[in-house]
Amino acid sequence: MKKFLITLLLAGCSSGQVHVENDILAQGITNNDRYYTHGTKFSYYEDEPNERKTYSLGQSIYTPSKKRADALPEDLKKSRPYTGWLYAEYRNTILQEDNNSRTVWGLQLGCTGRCSLAKETQQGVHKLLDQSIPTWDKNYSLKSEPGFILEREKYYDLYQAVNFYSDYFTLLKTGNIINSVSSGLSFKYGINFSRFEPEDITFKQAKEESPWSYYLFGDAEVRYIAYNHFLQGSMFQSERHTVDANPFVGEANLGFRVGYDKFKFSYNYTMITDEWSDQGGPFMFGGIDISW
Repeated sequence: MKKFLITLLLAGCSSGQVHVENDILAQGITNNDRYYTHGTKFSYYEDEPNERKTYSLGQSIYTPSKKRADALPEDLKKSRPYTGWLYAEYRNTILQEDNNSRTVWGLQLGCTGRCSLAKETQQGVHKLLDQSIPTWDKNYSLKSEPGFILEREKYYDLYQAVNFYSDYFTLLKTGNIINSVSSGLSFKYGINFSRFEPEDITFKQAKEESPWSYYLFGDAEVRYIAYNHFLQGSMFQSERHTVDANPFVGEANLGFRVGYDKFKFSYNYTMITDEWSDQGGPFMFGGIDISW
């Protein structure tokens, strides 16, 4: 009910965005609900010349690969803990005066563990869809804890042609939820796209010849992760179950976006290399984005 009300509220905003990620969108229904199983974010944004302010509410859900009541302890011990992240976010994106780079500052404030309502959300959706109800074993779940993530992103133009654009980016995250640094490359190829999508950051630019836009986008990123609460547990309290996180993780994304005027729809496919030592292979999930 709360998510429904939030959706109605944001749908009434002049400029907004709904983003949904789920492993079922990449792996099919036979392999759904494992690892990073779901993410939802509702956003409202305000544009000024060369600047965007974004306000969001989001939730992420993380579970082991096996969640039924008969799951074996030896399987749960090798997999990531049950947990979630319920948060509010503010992001400020600024296009630099040289028009060749942009800077993003972001802050997330939220709660992880039981107070994230991840268990209630997942079980409620399964009940609504008349599916088997996943079990959350408290012995393999992280405890509740308030948290914050401070982010700084920097993007630099790399190459630009008529229908092609690429950039180089760096990303720093710090807080009691995650501490990481990463860098990577991204590209876009198509018709009438903004340089700053697929994040849908459309600054004041020359009027396009057609209201239609369509393009492919992708990126590749390498991260060094000093600390990940979702795998390693709390910095301040003892946890029942954690796993050995890998310090280096790679990520690749590929997708497409179609738009008419301000309305845009996109799909992306994401693959992430092993995040912990006993994972046993990369993980994939898909994302759908609707903005207006």
